[in-house]
Amino acid sequence: MSGFSPIIEFEIPTKKGAGRINTLIGFSTAIVGSHLAFNQAFHYNPYDDMVEGEASLVFKAGKKVFLIAEILGEKMLDEQAIINLVGGVKIKLNENFMLGIGYQQPVTTNRDFSSQFIFQPDMEWKSSQAK
Repeated sequence: MSGFSPIIEFEIPTKKGAGRINTLIGFSTAIVGSHLAFNQAFHYNPYDDMVEGEASLVFKAGKKVFLIAEILGEKMLDEQAIINLVGGVKIKLNENFMLGIGYQQPVTTNRDFSSQFIFQPDMEWKSSQAK
């Protein structure tokens, strides 16, 4: 499904004494074709004056195999940006379950980690009453 959606997100601390509720605003878009999809999300945190975003391409390589390329980034006011690239594959095991594996590599000198392997299960539940 292609479309646009505005986002407002509230991050509520769950640790005692953790502080304030963060509010992020932004938007998400998706452009989907028969074998290729482009997705992106952008958030702005007014309290920290920080922006973060991501964009991905998903290619349907087979009936149950999807190749993924993604760029993620964040920038705070007086700091250098952090940008990471991700490459991976997702395999559809059945109607409601997919497994993804990937590799994430920072491309800027300002970074949170040196590199990461990613394992992601995707599960979907459907109501028997849904039509």
